[in-house]
This record gives sequence, structure tokens and C-alpha cells, in this order.
Amino acid sequence: MANDDMKADEMADEAKEQVWEMMKDFLAGFEISRGVRMPGPVTSVEEFSSKEGRSAANKVTGESLKGFEDVAKMSKAAWPKIKEELKAEAEKKKSAEDK
Repeated sequence: MANDDMKADEMADEAKEQVWEMMKDFLAGFEISRGVRMPGPVTSVEEFSSKEGRSAANKVTGESLKGFEDVAKMSKAAWPKIKEELKAEAEKKKSAEDK
């Protein structure tokens, strides 16, 4: 790809298929999960696949990802948190250097 800023939805279907074929092997055995425990019963969940009592959880495995779009969607959802963590780490490092 000539343009590194190209977004997943701007890629040609053929290119998405080629990228997906390369990624499938890397995702074998992949698993990521997150869960939260609330002070009271969970009444509704967004972006979580299950709820039980005071807990809500979500699990993504390599087998549950069916195509390039699934990976792009997961990455897009995770990026804001990753960005904040990187920013906090940079500020922490800068603060330590200033001392």
C-alpha cells in the first residue's frame, strides 16, 4: 500500500482478503479477555458478551475472528484506551526527566 494512513474500510476487498490470509496464522491461539465486577448487579452490558450477577465479561479468541473486518473493529475499539495509556506513560517519563 502506498498510503500508510489508509483505513480498513478504504481497502479493496481483495487486499483485505490477502491481509486476512496472512494474519490467520498469527492469530492461532490468540485470546484476550476482560471482565469487570460491579458493586451491585449488572443490569445491562455494552461491548461485553456476558453478564452474571455483579460481573460482566468479554472474550475474543483467534477462532472467533472471522475476517479482517473483525480485527479492524476490535483494534478500533481498543485504540482510545491504548492512546491514553501511551500518553500517560509519556507524561510520567517526562516528569521523571524534569526532576
